[in-house]
Amino acid sequence: MLQTPEFTTVRLSEPVPHHAFSWRWGRPGSMRDLTRAQRYELVCLTAASGATANLALAARSVGCGLTAEVGYAAGRAGQLGSCALLAELGCDMGRAVDGAAAGGHLALCEELTSWAGVQYSPFNCAMTAAGAGHTHILEWMMRRCKGLELPEPHSGKAWDLARAVAQGCDLAALQRCLVQLVGLDGAEEEDDEEWSDMVQISVVAAAAGSPKPDWRSKLEWLESQDFPKPWDTYMAAAENSDALERFAWLAQRGYPRRSEYGYDEEAPLMAAAAVGNVAAVLFLAEGMPAGKDVDIVWRAAAAKGHLHVLQALHTAGRRGGAQYAAHSAAINGHLHVVAWLVEMPGLGVVRDDDLFKAAAVSGSVELLAWLRECGCPWNSGAFTPVAMSGCEVALEWLAERGCPMPVGSEAAGRSAVVLPAFLLTKLCVFVWFVRQVWDYCLN
Repeated sequence: MLQTPEFTTVRLSEPVPHHAFSWRWGRPGSMRDLTRAQRYELVCLTAASGATANLALAARSVGCGLTAEVGYAAGRAGQLGSCALLAELGCDMGRAVDGAAAGGHLALCEELTSWAGVQYSPFNCAMTAAGAGHTHILEWMMRRCKGLELPEPHSGKAWDLARAVAQGCDLAALQRCLVQLVGLDGAEEEDDEEWSDMVQISVVAAAAGSPKPDWRSKLEWLESQDFPKPWDTYMAAAENSDALERFAWLAQRGYPRRSEYGYDEEAPLMAAAAVGNVAAVLFLAEGMPAGKDVDIVWRAAAAKGHLHVLQALHTAGRRGGAQYAAHSAAINGHLHVVAWLVEMPGLGVVRDDDLFKAAAVSGSVELLAWLRECGCPWNSGAFTPVAMSGCEVALEWLAERGCPMPVGSEAAGRSAVVLPAFLLTKLCVFVWFVRQVWDYCLN
């Protein structure tokens, strides 16, 4: 969802009248304030909408090549028209098949795989379908596996598929998969006990994090098959909205809350922080030693913009590296998080040129302007990350406000062109400079 300057909401994931789309995105310079990531998002959302006229316009206007992810977006949304247009434009359609499998669109899978030149992996698509819970596409793709694509019993590929089924499918599908591909009939045992434990743990963890309502039944059945009870289940469960309920159930069943070896003990906390689940974060933090820093957890929450998680951790006395968290938030353009970290007494966040350079990665003019208003210094190192972000407006903003320019080949995107700084005050040369950096970053 993007907004026009007149505050009219345009939901790009839904079909938009072509005249409205063209007015907003077809005019010269209409995408200058978008970063490269936002341009890709625009094309992906348009492909998913199925509005082919809009997609053709976006592909022409976006200023960067079509990636395979655009095909994936069209396939996942089940948009045959978008897929056909993308194929005409030379987009790699292999990921479109994967997207169709993820979206549960069997008819589209059949159509795309019949096209000449479409290269895809039936097994990978089967994995994708399994993880999304589409057993009919899983079975269809497995029938298309030949030769090396076929997973041998007890092989790594067989266990990978079992993990995907445990994540996305119901208990009956998991039972069929494990019996057929892994062989739980006792006819064969793994030679490598350590490897066997590792792959079994991955299946149990996937079941614990499954969005399916029968996740408990899957875990109970795996227990009956002598699968281990790993601490990894908490990390997988932490990503769900009902994480606290799952934690309580796992604890009641005897699943340990952290590794017996002490490694990766913050991993479940990171998972909960990354999805913004405050209750899960605080529950898991209670079991950690008092005074233990949780730097990596702060960074995970900051990177995703979850200010409420940081505030809850701060209130609970679970301090982390605020400077690193500020950098993570700045890189991702989360002004509200950066502002809180900088302004909160006692956190000690330093407003230095490294923080400004981190913000430059985001290409957010709003964030860069706020940092400058707060007295944050800058240097020539800000130009390259801003240029790499793909936002023309941010690049011009730096130059117009006198940010020190890089010199030598760095000045024009490593193109071996040297520009004296005073020449950049000339409009024509400045525009040339911007275009040099812009073209280098896109190509």
